[in-house]
Amino acid sequence: MRIRLAALALAAAVALLALGLVLRAREGEADSELRAAVAAYEAAAGAGRSFDNGVTRARLRSRAEALLTDVAIGEDREAAAQADVLLGVLAAGGGRSAAGETPDELSRSFFETAVRLDDGSVAAKFDLELAVRRLRAVGARTGAGQGSGPRGGGRRGAGAGLPGRGY
Repeated sequence: MRIRLAALALAAAVALLALGLVLRAREGEADSELRAAVAAYEAAAGAGRSFDNGVTRARLRSRAEALLTDVAIGEDREAAAQADVLLGVLAAGGGRSAAGETPDELSRSFFETAVRLDDGSVAAKFDLELAVRRLRAVGARTGAGQGSGPRGGGRRGAGAGLPGRGY
């Protein structure tokens, strides 16, 4: 009976040790994924102009976005928040998305996700505030202009109001 209990305790200790090693290896793997993604981001952010019409820059950027996205959908919330911040910074310097979002709108959504994942991230909060300020209206009105009368036709600028006399 004692031998069975000792064997059972030994088997449980070995199983716990193996589980601890697996968890530590997965944690190290996630950390190395984050380091590789950050290195790819730094390469993409530091890529200057070149003679190949931006092919190298686009390749570095797409590699960084792919690696950062892999980290962003992972289980580690802090690493995912950091990846979302870096994705937002990359998005702010890019063009429109396939869905038609502007770079500022796209970066704001990444920063909002980062703040939701890690509400203690000062970088995410700062970048979100900056993105919101950039998206704030600057006085451009959609629709008909101020001087659009019956002859104005909804235009802005010269010719928007009523015609005058003389010169």
